Amino acid sequence: MTRVTRFIPLVGAGVVILLAASSAQIGRLNGQDWATARADLQRTGWVRTDPFVSRDTMTKGTFKLQWKAKLDPPSITAVNIATGPGGLSTPFSYVAAANTFYGIDNETGFIYWKDPFTAPAGANVCAAEPTSALARQLALVPTAAQGGRGFGGPGGGGRGPFMGGVGEPGEGVPERLMSGGMFGPGSPPRGGGAGAQGGGGRGAQQGAAPSPQPGQPGTPPPTGAAAGQPPGAPGVTPPGAAGGAAGGAGAGGGPGGRPGGPGGPGGGRGAAPVYAIASDGVLRTLGRDYGKQIQQPLPFLTAGAHVNDLSVIDGVAYALTSGNCAGVANGLWSFTVGTAAPALASVKLNGGNPVGAPAYGTNGLAYVAIANGTAGPDGYANAIVAIDIKSMTVADSFTQPGADFTSTPVLFKLKDRDLVAAATRDGRIFLLDAASLGGADHSTPLAIVASVSPRGVTDLATWEEGGAPASPPAAPPATAPAPTPTPPTPGVRWILATTNTGIAALKVDDANGSITAQPVWTGPVASPSAAVVVNGVVFVAARAPRGVIHALDGLTGKSLWTSGTTLTGAVIGSPWTSLGQVHVATSDGTVWAFGFPMERY
Repeated sequence: MTRVTRFIPLVGAGVVILLAASSAQIGRLNGQDWATARADLQRTGWVRTDPFVSRDTMTKGTFKLQWKAKLDPPSITAVNIATGPGGLSTPFSYVAAANTFYGIDNETGFIYWKDPFTAPAGANVCAAEPTSALARQLALVPTAAQGGRGFGGPGGGGRGPFMGGVGEPGEGVPERLMSGGMFGPGSPPRGGGAGAQGGGGRGAQQGAAPSPQPGQPGTPPPTGAAAGQPPGAPGVTPPGAAGGAAGGAGAGGGPGGRPGGPGGPGGGRGAAPVYAIASDGVLRTLGRDYGKQIQQPLPFLTAGAHVNDLSVIDGVAYALTSGNCAGVANGLWSFTVGTAAPALASVKLNGGNPVGAPAYGTNGLAYVAIANGTAGPDGYANAIVAIDIKSMTVADSFTQPGADFTSTPVLFKLKDRDLVAAATRDGRIFLLDAASLGGADHSTPLAIVASVSPRGVTDLATWEEGGAPASPPAAPPATAPAPTPTPPTPGVRWILATTNTGIAALKVDDANGSITAQPVWTGPVASPSAAVVVNGVVFVAARAPRGVIHALDGLTGKSLWTSGTTLTGAVIGSPWTSLGQVHVATSDGTVWAFGFPMERY
């Protein structure tokens, strides 16, 4: 491991004051982490909240290159990404490439740490790129305890007394100062109760998944007076929408604190690690701040297995393998973490190749898309398979000969129904009921969208419009201002399909139980990546021969911004986001951040 540090004065209370000021800044800026592949466990590619990126601000001419960071090795062909709390002040982008793992400061591009792992000879027997996957631990069904923070006394979820101290050489900030939110031993973590989806409050549980919202499968029903009504119904406050609760008065302390701001996907300062697996098949637990291995490495898979995706959910690591590499069967593998006796289980799919990453519903099912192939006994090809991640058994499946699925499934809610969408090599999009994938015969979809491209669809994203209708316009002034963006229509659901020539946008509707998807616009982009949606702005990268990032209006497809000729290589993978920024990695081993010039954290 290579540990890189920058100068931070380690002088007793001075350290705490510095960190407390930084945390206070984080607390007032609300945004959603890129918690896992495609932004969330439902693989939507949708970042619901960002206080800076919008369809209006992207046209102001101030969204520019903020930093670039050079990775080692200098050439990469695949990356795996997660973002979240890290370092001593600002969130990180955690990057995996070519058997090396990095922690990069999202504010400056400073590489705090990197961990290279040497793969055994012959470990990369059938994959073009060594397996390099990482994950943060997420909660499948978040609790209301995540979210904003109150600033009450030490007994009420807020601050305890400030403390100072000096660590041993090489220790960094002593653990006794980090525990209890850096405010002294025994102080509870900061957190003022439930917070709104995607906000930036510092929750009590770090690294938890964003709270389910309307448009996300498996949304837990509200309780109390609102029980029995669907989330989003009139008069119903979705879980966490009210923001953080006030901090209670501490025993012997001061009065209760003010209410916390809107919460996000957790993120209180704890020791939540980053999990990583390289081509040697070993699962490693890395401290988020310095990349040091903080638990015993655990042999998980045979060296040379190709891992499409690694997710860690509620104390269990899940890896989707493909290619039957190194004799490791295609399938979903689970491995308990943080226990004295880890348990290994698997569901072998015995047929076509799994595609992309599993999509995890809050109903406890992992949905896996499977390409064309020959299904063996109890096997699957041209199928969507739902796997119960607790029992590790197949719970349901949909199969249609010749479908040849090519995209990661995406999960979303349309009115009162949870849907699964997956695309095929001939450009069709299948829409399935998440509760019964293919009906009684396992082969009847809710709808099949006609081909949006004869050369196929490689990726899907989905988002839902929000906000209130625009006010009636006033009388026009003598000099008309620039036209304002088309206002969103709350509740309208979109699917974005990546084709070989660009992005196709479709509106999805449920008319009396009949599901339809109508094409609305197309955005021509050469060799496009999967799309990412932030507040109605669609980011997509033209991958090759020289990458360009495009920002499109999600309602019209109109170009809002491009990165021009800034990038120096082909884009690898897809864009990801952090607060007020969009990132990409390029084939020359560079990570780039574009955003607004400001202090974010």
